Amino acid sequence: ILLPALRLGALRGLESTVMGQATVFLQYLRQLGGMLGVASIAVYVEWRSHQMAPAGDATLTAFAEGFLMIAIAFGISVFAASNMREDS
Repeated sequence: ILLPALRLGALRGLESTVMGQATVFLQYLRQLGGMLGVASIAVYVEWRSHQMAPAGDATLTAFAEGFLMIAIAFGISVFAASNMREDS
């Protein structure tokens, strides 16, 4: 839901001659961020489930903590996107 509005806000002030390059760069950054986010949450869940190994539901707790971290990051991004201003 947020991606078209964020892309429009990011590209609004650019000249048409660099629009293609900027679009590719934003797509690259989005893919890189997604890859790093998934990898870091996977590493965290693996590390946390081994750290709490004696507990019976260690993996479930680790996944719940990872989901909470994703929810917090999503909330921060929604807050940042809602504070974007239009050019006057």
